[in-house]
Amino acid sequence: MSEQELVDVLSVHADSLKDGVDLTDELLAAKTAEESQALEPLLRLAREVQATLAPVTPRADFVSGLKAELRAISRKAAAEVRAQWETDRRRWIGIAAVVGALVYFAGLTWVSVRWSLAILSFVAGLLGLRSARAAATKTRVAAP
Repeated sequence: MSEQELVDVLSVHADSLKDGVDLTDELLAAKTAEESQALEPLLRLAREVQATLAPVTPRADFVSGLKAELRAISRKAAAEVRAQWETDRRRWIGIAAVVGALVYFAGLTWVSVRWSLAILSFVAGLLGLRSARAAATKTRVAAP
């Protein structure tokens, strides 16, 4: 009998014992004499273990202590989740502030460059107008 077959037979036997049914004789009858001889002590041991096991009700102080411990663990886990959420929230606010500042700086730079070009163009126009007037006056004076 292979190890896997042995595990399967013992599993079926344990499940049946858990349900209150003893299949020891049926399982042994389904095997050869050599297999039954190797399997019988294991099945007998499982039957004895099942007979000695009895349901136990926990003490009231154990139950209340366990509940209190589980509540404390739950509160601690919830507090950790809240703290992590708050940390993540602050991080995203910081990232948004940095991105906003960069956009503001880029916009301010663009507006400053445009104003500088406009002022330079105005000054250049004034200088051009002044030199054009000076040139026009020179040509009028030299023309007679």
